[in-house]
Amino acid sequence: MLLTVLISLLVISVGLFIFAIYKDDTKEKMTRLSFLGWVLFVGVGNIILSKLFESYYLSPSDLVPVVFLLIIAYPFGRAFSRRSRDAGWSKTPAYCALIPVVGFVITIALIFKGPAAKQYDGSKFGKVER
Repeated sequence: MLLTVLISLLVISVGLFIFAIYKDDTKEKMTRLSFLGWVLFVGVGNIILSKLFESYYLSPSDLVPVVFLLIIAYPFGRAFSRRSRDAGWSKTPAYCALIPVVGFVITIALIFKGPAAKQYDGSKFGKVER
């Protein structure tokens, strides 16, 4: 029973991550440093919670890291989408980040890739290059 709940929550987390990328249609961008902060927060937070609530058999305390991932999935999906946009990429790499090894490579690439060559401010005063 508990294993079914854990798997269901993980599937919902993945769905929220995908939905966040799909719904992110703003023009906001994210810097490399901000994205690195998100990656560290999610990674370190999940590791700490997993170690704090570690048990040798399946117990309700195993829900804590999964609930953390459930809560953070939507904002992290939006962060991934915005960082992809800032790097000059489409949303496709953000979707592909769900594939384990590919996701690690894309995350590292987004951390080190600089912003797109030209960025324009769409204010009412016209196009201004930043």
